[in-house]
Amino acid sequence: MDQADVVSQFVALTNCNDTEASFYLEAANYNLDRAVAMFFDQPSQGLQHRSAAAAATQRAPQADAPPPQALQRQRRQRNGFLGQLFQLPLLVVRASLKLVFEVVHFGYKCTTTVGNIVLPRSVTRALQGAAESLLQGNRIEDPPRSAASFKQTMQQRYGTSCPEFLETSWQDAAAQAHRQYKFLLVYLHSADHEDTDQFCHQTLCDPTFTHYVSENFLCWGGDVRKTDAFTFSSMLHVSRYPYIGLLSGSGNRTKRVAASEGFATPADLMQVLQPAVEQHGAQFVADQADHNERVWCYFAQALMQCCVPW
Repeated sequence: MDQADVVSQFVALTNCNDTEASFYLEAANYNLDRAVAMFFDQPSQGLQHRSAAAAATQRAPQADAPPPQALQRQRRQRNGFLGQLFQLPLLVVRASLKLVFEVVHFGYKCTTTVGNIVLPRSVTRALQGAAESLLQGNRIEDPPRSAASFKQTMQQRYGTSCPEFLETSWQDAAAQAHRQYKFLLVYLHSADHEDTDQFCHQTLCDPTFTHYVSENFLCWGGDVRKTDAFTFSSMLHVSRYPYIGLLSGSGNRTKRVAASEGFATPADLMQVLQPAVEQHGAQFVADQADHNERVWCYFAQALMQCCVPW
């Protein structure tokens, strides 16, 4: 099956456009099951509808508030027998979903134990990946915990020569870099791409490149199978992995000043990063000088006030 057929199937399953379909499929290396799971795992798929509903509610004219006694009667009615009766189907659905996820979790354990012995490795990895995607959709991921897990996984797989990734969300990492007047180097990891292992061994964990990164940048990394990294890759419109980006600023002022998509050697990355540092690094120097001047003025005024006689 070629990529065009996979895109058509993805569009039919998710009702999205071809551009979005290509993005999700590229992130999953054209694994249809995993791409569909990543699409429906994203909170933004539901937030758009909730935001529209909230905006409509704000635009609607508000009626006069009923008297307190009427409100109390309404609350008693909602909390009565009929309210409990209407909540019963929701309780049944919630219990059913919990049972389904427990069954999937048990199946995942069985696949890990038995599949490694009976099934080919490629089949076992595909089944485990689908189960992990389903199980991850049932829990809210904590960005610092995901970042810490990613850092530990990278060190276990590629050694301790990897860059020193920050154990926080990418937003907090950008803010921390901005406070230190540094760029933030971002690495987005996709384990499904064939170039990922070679890139990590030969480029990302190269001692010379790692030393250059530690001397000039703060570093944040994430696995695109996790919510925080995948949402960030969507914002950056990443189309190929592995991905290296260089960010400046924080909050609404965060901007990308350099990027590299796909496999690259340490020399290739240096040719991308060094011109950006030279072009945009002067702003950090100016910001730091302005900050130091404001601090000096504050202490000078405080000292003058202390010295003025009453």
